Amino acid sequence: MWFSLTGGQGDLQLTAVQLILASFDLLANAVFRNEGPKAGHLLKSYVVNKVPLILVSLATTSTMYPFNAEMCITEALGQVDTNIFPTLSGMFDITTNTNSSFHDSVRQDFCFSCQLHGLLSPAATENLLGEITYQSLPDEGRYSKDILLQSCLQDVDRAQKLIGELENMNGNVGAAAQAIVEVCVCPRWPSRLPLTLS
Repeated sequence: MWFSLTGGQGDLQLTAVQLILASFDLLANAVFRNEGPKAGHLLKSYVVNKVPLILVSLATTSTMYPFNAEMCITEALGQVDTNIFPTLSGMFDITTNTNSSFHDSVRQDFCFSCQLHGLLSPAATENLLGEITYQSLPDEGRYSKDILLQSCLQDVDRAQKLIGELENMNGNVGAAAQAIVEVCVCPRWPSRLPLTLS
C-alpha cells in the first residue's frame, strides 16, 4: 500500500499528508453531494477516529524514514478548504455557515483527536485552529483496549456504556470498538450478554 501511494520511495510523510487530504476530500464530496447525515457521520468518524490511529501507526513503524506527524498534519490542514471545514471562528460566521453539523467541527475534532494520540502538541493544536478553543481532550484521557477489556470483564454494564460511546468524535472510538469485539468473543464473558451485544 505505501509503495503505491509514494511511488515506492518510502516517503511516509508524503503518504501521511496525502492520507489526511484524501480523507477530508471524501468528507467534502459527501457535503457537496448532500449524502445526508448518516454518510456524513460515518465519514467524519473515519477522519476523526481512524486517521489519527493510522498516523500513530506510521509514526511508530517509521524507523528507516524520518516521520514528523505534527509537520504532516500542519501541511495537510494548510491545504484543507476552510470554507468547507471552518476554524472555530468560521463556524460562527453567518455568511459562510452551512448549518451542517457533521462537517463544521471536523477540523477541530481531528486536531484534538491527534493531540489525544500524541501527534500534536497543545500549542500546535491552537495554532492550527487559529484561536483558543473551548473544546478539550476527553476527561477519561486516551483509552487503552486492554484496560477497557478488563473493566468490561469486571463490570457487565461497562460494555453497554462503551457501545453508547461509539458515536463519539473524540479519538477513543477505535479502542472502544476493539474492546467490544473482544468482549463478544471472550470465553470469560458472563453468560448474561447485554441485548445490544448478542
